[in-house]
Amino acid sequence: MNRVPALAAGSGAEFARRAVGIVTDRVVEARDGRIHSLTAHPDDRFDVVMFFAGTAAQLYQVRHWLGPLTELDRHLRVAILFRDARNARAIAGETSLPVRMSRRSDACNRWIDGSGARLVLYANHNTDNFQTLRLRRPAHAHVNHGESEKIAMVSNQLKAYDRTFVAGPASRERILHTLVDFDPARIVEIGRPQIDVPPGPRHLPASDRTTVLYAPTWEGDTAAMAYGSVADHGVAIATAVLASPRHRLLYRPHPQTGTRSRRTAAADQRIRELTRRAAAADPAVGHVVDDGPEWGWQWAEADVCVCDVSAVVFDWLATGKPLLLTPPDDTATEVGATTDRLPRLADGEEERVLDRLSDPTDAELVALLVAHHFGDTSPGASMGRFVDACRRTVTDRRRALGEDDGMHPA
Repeated sequence: MNRVPALAAGSGAEFARRAVGIVTDRVVEARDGRIHSLTAHPDDRFDVVMFFAGTAAQLYQVRHWLGPLTELDRHLRVAILFRDARNARAIAGETSLPVRMSRRSDACNRWIDGSGARLVLYANHNTDNFQTLRLRRPAHAHVNHGESEKIAMVSNQLKAYDRTFVAGPASRERILHTLVDFDPARIVEIGRPQIDVPPGPRHLPASDRTTVLYAPTWEGDTAAMAYGSVADHGVAIATAVLASPRHRLLYRPHPQTGTRSRRTAAADQRIRELTRRAAAADPAVGHVVDDGPEWGWQWAEADVCVCDVSAVVFDWLATGKPLLLTPPDDTATEVGATTDRLPRLADGEEERVLDRLSDPTDAELVALLVAHHFGDTSPGASMGRFVDACRRTVTDRRRALGEDDGMHPA
C-alpha cells in the first residue's frame, strides 16, 4: 500500500518558523512607515538594485556595500530590495538609499522589471537569488561581501551571473584556475571600494596602549568552510591580550559566530565575559566587544590584527599594519597561496600572541599582496572602478535591449 512519506525531521519547526516570520513581516509593514509594499510604488525608477534574501545574521553582507552604493547613487539611481521586512527595517534606519521589500518572488520580479533597473547586484549565493535571476532584461552581477581565499569565493554558482565583480588579479586567477569552462569575459575587476569610504567619527578613546583587533570568522557550515579560530584559540588569545599592561583588546567576532557550533558559541561567550570583566575593572583602558554594524573604522583605530582566513586578512593588509593569521585546524579546510605566506600563529602559540605581533612586517611582501589582490589602492581608485563597472554594465545592457543608453538621473 502506498503511504504518504513522513515529513523530514525538523520540517514542522521550519514551517512554524516561516509562518511566524510572515506574520511578523506583516506587523512590521503595518507599523513602520519606512517600509513600503512594492505595489505602492509603481512609479519607482531605478538603474541598479541590490537584491538580498538572507537572514538577519547575514545583514553584514549588505552593510558591507552601503558606502559604495551610496556613492554609486550619485551617478545612477540605486535601491535595495529585501525579502524580509525586519531586514528592510534594519537597513532603512542605516542608509538614505531607497529600501523596498516583498515576501513574494513574483512581486519582486514585477517590481524590478517595472523599475527599469538594468543591473541587479547580489552579495551572496542565497538560493532565492535564482528566483530573480529568471529576469532577462537586467544584467545580474555577483559582488560578494569581501575578498578572501575561502573556498566559497570560487563557487560554481558564479556561472549563473552575467558578471562577477572581483577585487583584482588574484580573484580572477583563482576563479579561472578552479572553475571549469568559466568565461573570463564575465570577470570585472573593481578593487575594494570599501577602503574609499570615510571611516566616520572615532569609536575608541585615545590610548597609549597598543590596540589589538581580534576579528575571527565564524565556524562555517561545512568542513571545507571551518576557518574559525574562536573555539580552538580564541579564549587563550583574548586572555593573553587582556592580561597585558601594554595592550587593549578590540574583539569583533563574525556576526554568525556560534550559530552552527555550541562549542564555538560557548568560547565566544567566554571571550565576551572576559573582555567585559576586564573593561569594568579598568574602564580607562577601553577593552571592548564590537558588535556594531560598521566595518571599516577598526582599520584606522587598531594597531595590529589577529584574524582567520577571511576577508579581514585583505582588508587589513591594505593598512600596512602588522597582521597575525590563525590558520584553521581542520585539515579539510583549504588555505590559499597568499594566506600561506603571511605570519601565522602556530598551534600552542596562543600565549605568545603578543610576542608574535612584535615580529617585523615584510613591507615589500605586503605591498605585492595588496597590489595582486586589489590593484590600484590609491585614494578613490577602487570606488571609481566600481562606479565605472556599474555604469558600463547598465549602458551595455540598455544598448543590447535596443533602449536609449541614457541612465535615469540620480
